[in-house]
Amino acid sequence: MKKISSFASVAIVVLIIWLGLIYSPNISFKMFLQELWIGIIYSIIVSLFTFRNFKDMDFRYFHPWRIAYLVVFFFVFLEEMVKANLNMARIVLSPTLTIKPGRLQVYTNSTYE
Repeated sequence: MKKISSFASVAIVVLIIWLGLIYSPNISFKMFLQELWIGIIYSIIVSLFTFRNFKDMDFRYFHPWRIAYLVVFFFVFLEEMVKANLNMARIVLSPTLTIKPGRLQVYTNSTYE
């Protein structure tokens, strides 16, 4: 019974991710149904190969606090990614590069070879 529960959990999560990735406000209902069926098929296939990795996972792990932490993490990650990209753009677009590109030479110790 536990295997069925973990299989269903993984399948539902994969299907939700699939629907989140393909959703568009201007998608027709017919196209949405086609994408839903493809998502169901793919989620079953992915779940067949991966549900053993989540054998201790159950629906109780989808506690509202965990979902809230995931949302907060997403926005913190997004902020840090934007800052890193702006910093890289500032470095690349500056008239004088403050970086010194070069090669990295790796020396190996012959006793380990």
